[in-house]
Amino acid sequence: MKGKQRLNEGKCFYVEGQVLGEWFKYLGEHKTLKFENDCKTAMSDFARFLIESKEMTEPITGESILSDYDTKGVRRWNALISSYLSELKTKKGLSHNSAVTRTTRIRSFFKKQERPLKPDSAIFQREEVPKRFHDFEHFELSRMWKLGTIQEKALLSFMSNSGLRISDALTVTKKTIQTAYQDALAKAKEEGRNEPELMSFQMTTKKKKTLGNPFITFECYTTLVDFWDSNPKFKDNDFIFPSEQGKSWTEPWANKVLENSWKRAYPERKDLDVTVHSLRSYCITQLIDQGSSEIQTKRLVGKKVPSDMSVYLTKMQLETAYRKALSKFVFGNGNGQVKTKLSDLENALKSVEGENAILKTRIDELQRGQMSLNAKMNENVEATKRAITKITEAQEIYQKAKTQFEELIKDLEKRVK
Repeated sequence: MKGKQRLNEGKCFYVEGQVLGEWFKYLGEHKTLKFENDCKTAMSDFARFLIESKEMTEPITGESILSDYDTKGVRRWNALISSYLSELKTKKGLSHNSAVTRTTRIRSFFKKQERPLKPDSAIFQREEVPKRFHDFEHFELSRMWKLGTIQEKALLSFMSNSGLRISDALTVTKKTIQTAYQDALAKAKEEGRNEPELMSFQMTTKKKKTLGNPFITFECYTTLVDFWDSNPKFKDNDFIFPSEQGKSWTEPWANKVLENSWKRAYPERKDLDVTVHSLRSYCITQLIDQGSSEIQTKRLVGKKVPSDMSVYLTKMQLETAYRKALSKFVFGNGNGQVKTKLSDLENALKSVEGENAILKTRIDELQRGQMSLNAKMNENVEATKRAITKITEAQEIYQKAKTQFEELIKDLEKRVK
């Protein structure tokens, strides 16, 4: 098998190559190692055990591994492996089952190996293999988002949005993000919007001890909140990537989460090496491609900026530069941005409805006034008709009286003659 051959030739980690070659042959015959990755993992675990055991209270060396059997047959390495198992759980944040898996093959080596290792043969050598960071495309991240779990979405969104190193991202707290959201929300309210599109915060990076001013989208914020709410055990943990043990994630775990997301979205492309660092590279690439200057990009992702240039960088300049690439940092259905736009439309609709209500009230008042006026006009018309009728009747009475008077005059004139 190619993997076994590489390890037997000592091209990965090796300690006394012949001894380890026999061990892997033994494991292969018993079908413990089924895949090339199993070979790599087993040898790496063995090397890490010898290297990291130096951090224990009682260091372990090549000479002490097997040389100090006591007369009762108690093997010192057994206790050291148990201590290493505890270290994996407490310092590395692994679950009990994962820690046991990491130490099982190490234990099997010592059970088979019956002669002590020589001090000068406990040498570790690693073949320099170029790292192949995969250059993510937006459509790939969108697919990973669509098929990912809530913790995978949270990692993908925050790391690609902020562009921070994973070592810095794991120190960011919920309080920092929530404060950034509240500040952005207040600004959005002043501009007549219900939710902000962007929010930013400042932090000092661990590696360079320099100031970073990363931005995240509203979609990223809502995803983080959903992730925090997904497990009651995260409630009292202030890290944005909380573990059930009350700590933040470890870097290996973050890479594992991203790797699982990649394999689920692209199972046919498992040969590519995807790491969280690739998300940082994606962020920097998008910013530069959309016109952000080198100085602006460095400040946004926490890279060192010359002190004589940093004084000219303002938050408004950084936000303008980030907004140019905003569409590249949204991977779902728009989520936060869509919610924000819908909220703005809802506000506009409510405003129109309010104005319509006022206009309707005025129209109702005018209609009521018109009805009142019509009623009064009708009353006046009826009164006029009644007056005309009375005038007509009076005229008829007058004509009758006039006729009678004229007849009376004529009758008197006849009598006088």
